[in-house]
Amino acid sequence: VLLSNRRHRWHRRYFRAHGLEELIYWDEISAGQVNAEDSASMLNSATTFQEVKQWSATDCWIGPQILSSISRSTFRGAPDVNHPDIRQQLEDRLPETLARIPVAQQVLAKVRPQLMLIIEANYAKYAPLTDLAVNAGVDVIQVIQPNRDDAFIMRRLNRYTRREHPSTLARDVFLQLRERDWTDAEQAELDEVFEARYGGKWFLQARNQPDARNVDQAEMIQQLGLDSQRKTAVVFSHVLWDANLFFGEDLFQDYGEWFVETVKAAVANPEINWIIKLHPANLWKRQRAGVTSKYSEMLLIQENIGELPEHVQVMYPDTDVSTRSLFDLAEYAITVRGTVSSEAPCFGVTTLTAGTGRCDQFGFTVDSDSAEAYLAKLADIRNLPVMTDQQIQWAKRH
Repeated sequence: VLLSNRRHRWHRRYFRAHGLEELIYWDEISAGQVNAEDSASMLNSATTFQEVKQWSATDCWIGPQILSSISRSTFRGAPDVNHPDIRQQLEDRLPETLARIPVAQQVLAKVRPQLMLIIEANYAKYAPLTDLAVNAGVDVIQVIQPNRDDAFIMRRLNRYTRREHPSTLARDVFLQLRERDWTDAEQAELDEVFEARYGGKWFLQARNQPDARNVDQAEMIQQLGLDSQRKTAVVFSHVLWDANLFFGEDLFQDYGEWFVETVKAAVANPEINWIIKLHPANLWKRQRAGVTSKYSEMLLIQENIGELPEHVQVMYPDTDVSTRSLFDLAEYAITVRGTVSSEAPCFGVTTLTAGTGRCDQFGFTVDSDSAEAYLAKLADIRNLPVMTDQQIQWAKRH
């Protein structure tokens, strides 16, 4: 049974070409009326980002979907939920989101599935269906594409894995696998993975860095005006307004606060070269959305910090420096839970995380249990221990 919309004509053609004829349509199921008092009560009880993020109804966690939609509409990483404009968006979007829950309930009641395949498990339209199916014990499989063109990741979602990133490895399995000896054949395979990822072989990654090239350390130091006598830390910023609210636990209120506090820590630590690397996907995502305003990261710096000192440099999304080159330059990498947390440690780069995600607590990242502990590590970053050979091997195994 296929769930679609009537307006998606091509979907129906593709399905029917493969002999799949049974379709049901979102837009033909009545949502019914949302209780205005319930909506008003939720609005009145939430005055912080995290309080809105925790909104749930009928076992459906709806807060992240609403905040993600607002972030995408404003292209800001830290929407102030008390600002009148954001408040109005919350007021408008909450009833719409609540109305999707009875629709999802009707879909499940009509089909009574034993198995559900889904791609976008977290976007506003599909998240209630995913939550309700998981809570009902339906076998839910999320299908995503990784950063290569010839592969899929299929991950079972249940009460334990629902809020994990779909590329997360099962911890108990990895803790067994990491003890195996690392072989020359595996190293050669890993080298091929990095070469394909950053060498332009795969479309999805090449789109992020269309003209990137490998740049040696001397050229980067000169290009960015770095002090060659200092160690270098790279802050790998996430796309602040993208779908990054669904996985793990954060040390900060939101990605915007993490970014601001991290840059402040960089400004306060002139013993280190700091590179603030804006996520390359900003470039094509903004172009696709027709956005021409300043990057949200630069607006946050402008509003909360001001002019950056010489020891803090910004690397923009259109840089021709490949991310792979930064792994050879940097001693430290900083992220919340980005892909860099699994990649940089493979090159011996000490990597700090600011939230739970794909790699924390696996033994090869520097993790913190509070924002204060994380910021203390940034303040004393040059005294963090270097990675051991065993930790580097664990990262490669991961």
